[in-house]
Amino acid sequence: MKRPFILLICAALVLGACGSEEASVDPGGAPSAGPEDPVTSAPQSPGDGTVPSPEPSFVTPEPGQADVRPIGWDNAEPAKDERSVTVSYWSGVEPCSVLDHVDVDHSAKKVTITVFEGHSPTDEDTACIEIAVYKGTVVQLDEPLDGRKIVDGAR
Repeated sequence: MKRPFILLICAALVLGACGSEEASVDPGGAPSAGPEDPVTSAPQSPGDGTVPSPEPSFVTPEPGQADVRPIGWDNAEPAKDERSVTVSYWSGVEPCSVLDHVDVDHSAKKVTITVFEGHSPTDEDTACIEIAVYKGTVVQLDEPLDGRKIVDGAR
């Protein structure tokens, strides 16, 4: 007979400890969380299951950067007239990651686009934070694509 009584008391103590703090309620009647309260909901996802693509911050080439190197790009979107291409890529913040120039090589079957980036030569001692920035630049072509494949020259 003692055992069920002890289990009942333990259960009451556990349940009492779980609900010891009162939740605040806003004037509309909905509970509101305080700054120390944990997050209790899952992130929302779009209704159709797709995640929207980020919009790039457009940059123009600034020749004369230091330590210039080719970097890979993620997307190349030709214009309707096929005489320019918008190239989008992930990079860092300026002055640590600056677009220097873009090379374009035309061949019979493909157009190779290579993006070159460096850092500002006048900001050698700048502390660079590691944060990703989605950048884009418009590349003018010497001739229309005419069905040729666009290739990343850095890969």
